Amino acid sequence: AIRAYLRRAQDRRREAFVAQLPEIARVLANASYAGLSLPTAIAIAGDELAEPARTELGRVATRLRFGAPLTTALDELRQRVGSRETSVLISTLVVSSRSGGSLVTALRDIASTLEQRKETRREVKTTLSQPVATSYLVVVIGVAMLLMLNAMQPGTVDKMTRTPVGQGALLVSLLI
Repeated sequence: AIRAYLRRAQDRRREAFVAQLPEIARVLANASYAGLSLPTAIAIAGDELAEPARTELGRVATRLRFGAPLTTALDELRQRVGSRETSVLISTLVVSSRSGGSLVTALRDIASTLEQRKETRREVKTTLSQPVATSYLVVVIGVAMLLMLNAMQPGTVDKMTRTPVGQGALLVSLLI
């Protein structure tokens, strides 16, 4: 139970970080456009953003201040967060730091793409919420009907669970 709780908490933190990625990319793009170096831009983004991005980018900035290479610090972030969107952003930062290029344009494009993905994910979640709620409601209605049947005819549930015909009917209803 503790592992499941911790895994769920880690997944929620990862989802929250991924939700902040468009904002992270925008802050990094703006800082780079202002002429700041990438390590300085990461430190500023860590100061300006809310949790969990603040902590994660703060860790990267701290590693960079203590002399770790940019690729190492960003790879550690990738391992901690572990999502495709984060990998794309980190790969863009690493490639831009190695080869130059237009980091600002790339970060702005990534920010808009991540924002579109976030919106699409939200739409899919909204679309799927009704069928999920309906499936739970069907189960609740089935259990309620069984309890009502037992209230109208006492001993019905007992007969269903003890006789082979009743057990078969319960099994068929569970499978359907």
